[in-house]
Amino acid sequence: GPIKAFKAFIANIKKGVATFNEYSKGFFKGIKNGAIFASLIYTGGSVINKIAAITKKKNPAISNKAIVITAAVSAIASLGVSLWKSSLNASEKRSDIEHRWTGHV
Repeated sequence: GPIKAFKAFIANIKKGVATFNEYSKGFFKGIKNGAIFASLIYTGGSVINKIAAITKKKNPAISNKAIVITAAVSAIASLGVSLWKSSLNASEKRSDIEHRWTGHV
């Protein structure tokens, strides 16, 4: 009937908003954490190379290419994990909304 259709319409809007919110939070959290991890890795590698330069070694202890690649991989992995967790949270929120507004179908 019309009441059931109206409740389903409201539930669909709420599920869309909940999904958008969860993925937005996950995306920005992943970007933030990825930037932190990447900067720590890059800074750590640079410090190790500076120490190697001070001790008069000819070659750097770690190549700059390896440092950059490791930092980038850690940032991408952090974003991926965060989005995966967001997907789980969004599914749970959609399920809760579905249960509350439309019941068991």
